Amino acid sequence: MRTRVPILCALLLLTSSAAAQTLWQGAQYGMTVDQVLKAVPGTHRNESPSPLNDGAADLLQGGPMEVAGHDFLPRFYFGAKGLEQVMLTMVDARNPAEANAAFDSLTVALRVRYGREISSKSTALVRTVDFLSGETNVSMVEVMTEKPILNIVYQHRLTQDAGKL
Repeated sequence: MRTRVPILCALLLLTSSAAAQTLWQGAQYGMTVDQVLKAVPGTHRNESPSPLNDGAADLLQGGPMEVAGHDFLPRFYFGAKGLEQVMLTMVDARNPAEANAAFDSLTVALRVRYGREISSKSTALVRTVDFLSGETNVSMVEVMTEKPILNIVYQHRLTQDAGKL
């Protein structure tokens, strides 16, 4: 019986650590809006949330922050099970050349942080690079238009599906 107690404790710890998967800067998958407000300094309610295709909406956002010399705005997307993803959007990309340079330097920074990417794709209009950090997928997407878009997305979705295989 004594040997079963440590085994049960270890299983409980593994279960709780999986449930407390950190997506970005202390924000954990499944947290409520109030929990994220307490966990991530500078975060506030978004007055005009917009939904993603899956219905999750950016109910919270943080203040602008500098990453690799560029300003990004963090947004926190919530669905039925709480926090689903965090998206950092570059707010100061003035032209495609600047966004391309930022994508390249951020790819290097993400490799340093998470190791080699698990996939990358490039077309005439879109570049993506994907990393894996534990149970968190980290993806960077650049849409090359006249006013370029560059997002870094932290989510749980792909590893959740992979766990079913």
